[in-house]
Amino acid sequence: MKRILALTFLFVTTVAHAEWTKVQVTDHGKYGTSTDYIDLDSMMKLPNDSFQVWVLYSHDKPQKVYLENGKETQSLSLMSLMKYDCKKQTASPLRGKSYSERMGKGNLVETFDFTKEDMGGLNNAIEPNTVHMAVWKKYCK
Repeated sequence: MKRILALTFLFVTTVAHAEWTKVQVTDHGKYGTSTDYIDLDSMMKLPNDSFQVWVLYSHDKPQKVYLENGKETQSLSLMSLMKYDCKKQTASPLRGKSYSERMGKGNLVETFDFTKEDMGGLNNAIEPNTVHMAVWKKYCK
């Protein structure tokens, strides 16, 4: 039991103290801007010329979040584990967490899994002028 608690504490501490590397600032129009980061320490090479990495979107304005129970709340940051396929030029969200404060701080608002089609689907083509295009250009060689 002590080993499980120690491993859980290590995981939570590691995620909470990630070293975020700034990628870009993205203008979302009426929704404000987000400063977008990746955690290079979380980057993991995968088969078939792909990799996964945590991406952090830290917003300047609160963003609406719709909870599973139908209620609406707000968050100022979103962390998303993304899978990038270098050959297909796709970015696939795997899971995410939204937080009440910027930079993945404050209260955890919601956690979600993107494996269902209704949650964003998989293998989304990377659009120009996005954090995903910037990550793809830099790390897919």
